[in-house]
Amino acid sequence: MKLAWQRQRLRPRHRFETSQWGVDEKETIVVTLAHDGVVGRGEAVPSELYGQTLESTEAALTTAAGLLGDDPFAVEPILARLRGPLDAQRAALDALDAALHDWVGRRLGVPVWRLLGLARPVKQTTFTIGVADPELTRVKIDEALAAGFDALKIKVGVETDDGTLAYIRQRFAGPLFLDANQAWSPAEAPDRIRALARYRPTLVEQPLPRDEWRHIAGLRTLGVAPIFAD
Repeated sequence: MKLAWQRQRLRPRHRFETSQWGVDEKETIVVTLAHDGVVGRGEAVPSELYGQTLESTEAALTTAAGLLGDDPFAVEPILARLRGPLDAQRAALDALDAALHDWVGRRLGVPVWRLLGLARPVKQTTFTIGVADPELTRVKIDEALAAGFDALKIKVGVETDDGTLAYIRQRFAGPLFLDANQAWSPAEAPDRIRALARYRPTLVEQPLPRDEWRHIAGLRTLGVAPIFAD
């Protein structure tokens, strides 16, 4: 198997921000796995939150290239072999996982969901609304709805949450996924989440700092929405 990769630079139409950070562009790594005239592809999106960078991901891929073997159908043995040396670089491992499954599906001429014996997936694509000033937020929401998205993910955890969510609920009655990106302490999170109940969230994601994960169980008892960790 021949493994190759290259960086790709993505620029969103609008600046993307959360309660913790913001970006004007993003670099990811596209992985290609070639064998027997077929190419499978995957993508690595390293996160500094988990000690991953573009450089560490590329180093992990270099390591992986010598461990793949010569049978891409052996997906599980390959991934088991890679989990040890790539354990701290799961973005690279994820890209290789995707590329292997993509290769097998293309080689056999079947979609991966059928390859895995699953039911045909019912796709529901969310559009993420990042933190922005009220005017730009309304522009983003209007663009998402005009494009026909039937579920929205909203970055919350800032002072403008109520205005943003009230505007959305005036326009949109569908599923609303709220992501706080670790914005609240365990002491303030219960009141913050109760205040979100009026907007009928489908779920609340990552309300607490990563080291406070033990408090997530208590937030579930609020009954506002399922609480998800990232």
